[in-house]
Amino acid sequence: MSTTTTTQPTSTTVADLSLPVATGSHSGPPAPGGDKATSSASTAVLANPQSSTNDELNIPDEHFLCMQMLDPGSVSAVGGVPAGNAIRRPVETNGGLTLTLSDDKKWENGQTVTVRFIGGSEFVRSKVKEYAVLWCQYASIQFQFVDEGDADIRVSFLDGGSHSKIGTDCLEVDDQDTPTMNFGWFDDDTSNAEFQRTTVHEFGHALGAHHEQNNPNLVVHWNKPVMYKYYLEHDHWDESTVDTNMFTPVIDADATAWDPLSIMHYKILPDFTFDHLSVPLNWVMSEQDKAFIKAMYPPTQVDKGYWLTSESGLIIQSSWSENIRYDRTYGKPPLLALGLNYIDAWHNPIGDYDLWLEAWAANNKRTMFDLHLQGYQVQNFGAGATWLEFDTATHPKVEVGTRGFSVDTPTPGQTWSIRFRHPYTAPPKVLVWLNSLAMGSGTASKCMGASVANVTTTGCTVDVTALNSDAVMFMGNLTYVVIPADTPNIQMGNVNAGVPGIGAVPGHFVTLQPQSNAIPVRFATPFSAPPKVFLALNALDYSRGDFVRLNAHVTDVTATGFTAHLDTWVESQMFGVTATWVAMM
Repeated sequence: MSTTTTTQPTSTTVADLSLPVATGSHSGPPAPGGDKATSSASTAVLANPQSSTNDELNIPDEHFLCMQMLDPGSVSAVGGVPAGNAIRRPVETNGGLTLTLSDDKKWENGQTVTVRFIGGSEFVRSKVKEYAVLWCQYASIQFQFVDEGDADIRVSFLDGGSHSKIGTDCLEVDDQDTPTMNFGWFDDDTSNAEFQRTTVHEFGHALGAHHEQNNPNLVVHWNKPVMYKYYLEHDHWDESTVDTNMFTPVIDADATAWDPLSIMHYKILPDFTFDHLSVPLNWVMSEQDKAFIKAMYPPTQVDKGYWLTSESGLIIQSSWSENIRYDRTYGKPPLLALGLNYIDAWHNPIGDYDLWLEAWAANNKRTMFDLHLQGYQVQNFGAGATWLEFDTATHPKVEVGTRGFSVDTPTPGQTWSIRFRHPYTAPPKVLVWLNSLAMGSGTASKCMGASVANVTTTGCTVDVTALNSDAVMFMGNLTYVVIPADTPNIQMGNVNAGVPGIGAVPGHFVTLQPQSNAIPVRFATPFSAPPKVFLALNALDYSRGDFVRLNAHVTDVTATGFTAHLDTWVESQMFGVTATWVAMM
């Protein structure tokens, strides 16, 4: 399973902090992420922790707090949220999980919740889409982003604070032009980590979660005069607003344990309590957040089929692993086809490699498997993999295999002949994804690709090549998938930004691809309902610079098509990327 790290910032007091005002804003500053980064994973609560200055944590000049949007009738006369609004501890959690969530504000399990934007740049919208769905890896809820018409959640980007209605409270807002969620400080220069932290927090509210400092099992002696003074100076909050956001508990004798690492928690400075207890800035969902939201919205047949290392809370690592539980129990372990869909790497100047990333699956069982991502001699700020899973009972003639090489001296690539294990009456569909790669440093470009050719009823050829003589390859592994041509409800194709191989030719002039590349895709034949869509890398061409950054993902999936994204970001120069997509019911 994924783990978290602990950091301890430098000491300061409440009086030392100078955080300008952003009224009604959200908790926490930008963390390192897709931009040039240093570490910052979730910090454990210490017995006598120390707070940090905004300069030390790279906090911008705004004070980012999310104001509670409780309906007037939600707070009882006794000073708390009524017990009927609080979730009971589910039996399957054995009392060990947490997240303060309103039971009567939950969506139906397995529901598709529609979301529409009001304003905001295309780039900012794409980031909200990218990170909102992180909840969907654990909760059986889907967010469908629509361009027009009625929507359950309406998201605006008005100056000021960030906030969201709690769960289904947004359905009480009849005016479709009135936002139910707002991001008050997002712009095109916002860091990836700040996009993730704030988006995940607000969409946590949209799933029904309250602020975790309102958990009744938080036992602390508040220094209210200090807090009233602090929030008045920094946020212009009166005492009533502070009471609502900090001291108003969810009244429920069965409330679950308090989680100081929850993404829904405010930072608490030591001076806020007589106990000198504090809570750090939490950048990602805690393990308890993930487990509890999964218990509240238990899995259905919807399977996201991808995992990003950002969910582990760790950055600048050499390896990650995560136990993936299928959303169903198979009769036999399913076939797994694994591919890379996210790379954020910086080369080690004294090492031999600019890029090294491996993805593989282990311990594949009927109910789960272990996903591993690993680098070597490079600093991987993040990585991600996607996978297809095929039930051998319903897809008996689907074949999945891997081919690859790892060498001590550079190679231009290798080709393999594949003989199918099953006889086919017509040439089958064959796709290939890269699942591991390693490329040299120095003046060499990062340019390689996997491809398939010569498909017949009995076999095909697959290869991994450097695409041109300027690239230096040490490792290249691919996954291939063979699907009978007459298999219903499966479609596939390629999308590309630029042309991999052209940009790496020495002296050849090409145009760098923009950082955000959105490619609309229409299915050859509409599905009866929105399918699952998987997108993974099979070719890339990056400059001789230090960074290789790629985020291949999909949004706006409907029965007729979707939008594919092949994005890069700061200090990374993309000449071309190709990815293969698969849509299946």
